[in-house]
Amino acid sequence: MFTVMLFGVVLFLVALYYFTYQLGLATYQVEDYYTINNVYLVFVAISIPGTLLAISVLLFANNKTLMQKEGRRIRNLFSAVIAVALLFILGYSVYFFVASLQGVSLTSSFLYVYIMGLLCYFLWFFFTLALYAVLYNATPLFKKPQYIIVLGSGLIGDKVPPLLASRLDRAVKLFKSYNEQPLLITSGGQGHDELVAEAVAMKQYMLEQHGLRDDQVIVEDQSTTTYENLVFSKKIIHDKLGTANGFGAVVTNDFHVLRASIYTRKVGLQAKGVAAKTTFYYVPNAFTREYIGMLQMYVKWHSAFLALYTVAFIGLYMLFR
Repeated sequence: MFTVMLFGVVLFLVALYYFTYQLGLATYQVEDYYTINNVYLVFVAISIPGTLLAISVLLFANNKTLMQKEGRRIRNLFSAVIAVALLFILGYSVYFFVASLQGVSLTSSFLYVYIMGLLCYFLWFFFTLALYAVLYNATPLFKKPQYIIVLGSGLIGDKVPPLLASRLDRAVKLFKSYNEQPLLITSGGQGHDELVAEAVAMKQYMLEQHGLRDDQVIVEDQSTTTYENLVFSKKIIHDKLGTANGFGAVVTNDFHVLRASIYTRKVGLQAKGVAAKTTFYYVPNAFTREYIGMLQMYVKWHSAFLALYTVAFIGLYMLFR
């Protein structure tokens, strides 16, 4: 986690330097050095709310497609929730701007800056995770894995949906690239809306779609979370290989690789996350879920920041009041 946060700080400093450089150009190229280019400011004033509105509309459209293809589930509503949040930011900002033309109180001003500061923090963390995940996914396996764990992601009844199928296809391709020698484990228990355990359906898919033999796929069907996937799979690896200290691969979708890799280190497995490509319509909702999962994983870090941030703002407010 420290590596991710450090990467985010560097990313922020680079962005700040670029913005400062661009602002310097805008001021230097006018007669009065201290006068900011009005065209530049108007462009920013129009593009930011316009971008928020466009993203919200696209997220709503994406959520409709997702519900049609992956089923009507609460966990498929995250992109719609983000769209509502963006509309709130846009509406609140417009309201504050209109109110400021007539004059606003110090309390209202501080409240607006406080809320926008929080939103900037969470957006910074979101984009940091996204970019870091992309870079991590681009890192290949450097040695032969002794085992391959395929993480479950949910069924539609007893059927493997496209999202999970992409993980299984990627795992089989990796398995065959090493002459079918690594230990191959499907991991996932049975959800309340599923007819069979995920791992069982995953194995059946591999047998029917890829022609693997029954004895080539080991089922771990008790886990209900990513953490349990890895803990229970680690036990199977130890039982089958005599040790769980060897190098392995954990196959999941690209949006999930970073969090899965963090859990891998937590349970003591020496494994590299391997990404399966995700259909584009699924990415916004899926990565939003991962983002929330990362917030929960390091809730103490974020709680400490929020506490310090709030105390600092209260102190400034009392100073200027």
